[in-house]
Amino acid sequence: MADLQITDSALLARILNLGENKQYPAMYQLIADSIQSGAIVVPGGVNSKMYYWYDQAENINADINTSLSTQFIREVAAGGLKYQGSLPTNATPNQVKAVLDTVSDAIGKGN
Repeated sequence: MADLQITDSALLARILNLGENKQYPAMYQLIADSIQSGAIVVPGGVNSKMYYWYDQAENINADINTSLSTQFIREVAAGGLKYQGSLPTNATPNQVKAVLDTVSDAIGKGN
């Protein structure tokens, strides 16, 4: 993914504050909205896939299953975690959610 250019220091502070306070869904949505409005510049132009990623990341991170992308990503991730042994194959829905939320938050932190 290309580096994002943020010249508005107030916008950057808001994004960083949301991340530091673990409000990743709101952080992703602010980034998506800012890309769409042009407040965040993407070198070489905005790629529709990049915008879509940030737009969908809000729902994926918040586990809002209103879109097929959220359901797909979370189900495939859970299957992969079970396959590699990081999640028991008989994990309860709450256990799956907790592990996926932890992984999703680590992505939001950039880990």
